[in-house]
Amino acid sequence: MIERVQSILKDPRKLSLLVAVLFCLGILISAYFLFTLPSELKLQGGLTDAMRTTSIFATTFSVVVVTFLIGVLAINQAMRIKREIIVFKERENTAAQEQATKEEQALTIDMQAFKNAIKNEKGLKAWQEGLNTLCNLLQAGQGALYQVRQKEGSKVAALAAGFALIKNEGESDEFTAGEGLIGQLMVSGKSIYLDELPEGYQRQITSGLGMAAPKFIFITALKKDNEVKAILEVATFAPIGETSRKQAEEMASLLLEKI
Repeated sequence: MIERVQSILKDPRKLSLLVAVLFCLGILISAYFLFTLPSELKLQGGLTDAMRTTSIFATTFSVVVVTFLIGVLAINQAMRIKREIIVFKERENTAAQEQATKEEQALTIDMQAFKNAIKNEKGLKAWQEGLNTLCNLLQAGQGALYQVRQKEGSKVAALAAGFALIKNEGESDEFTAGEGLIGQLMVSGKSIYLDELPEGYQRQITSGLGMAAPKFIFITALKKDNEVKAILEVATFAPIGETSRKQAEEMASLLLEKI
């Protein structure tokens, strides 16, 4: 019993609830004393004596004062919890901002490394080197670059470079407009970021120690003169922040100058 009381006193939320319950109980008791006060002051055929009257008033006054003090304590406890929640949220937001700033700074430094990696490369070799560098930057398990080109009078997105890709038997290297997520980007030109992969997603990230399905997919269209020229796809186990995605788009767009 003592341990339970101590746990309640140490927990601000439980203590606040207890004080609120006591306040409500005090209101009910005060209401009862005030309601019965007239009858308590009367005797058969007359009024009570002065001593009894004083006692009745003192009791009623004490109950009302105690209830008032409990109410003040309840409000103070509620405000204290509110302040603690606000401080916690502020710390949470500050930590998130600091993390975002660190991430942005790291990517800014790696931007130059990316440029250096593709500096002396041309054509598809530059694409492969750029994709490798970008996937390492994002700590991606897999990556792919698709070149959008004309084929038999229609546009297709053909695989031009891959990072840790494993092709399933019968799997095509090309996507037509509207086919799958890659085909959707050919049409819309809008980036796609999935933090909940669609049911039935089968691609696996494989290493010498085993294989596992990625948890996050980022696909973005690389444009030139407002026309989709290439598509970047990366799969990761960890979330990709908004800043990282924007930097990845900027870096991958540099590869268009190499073709």
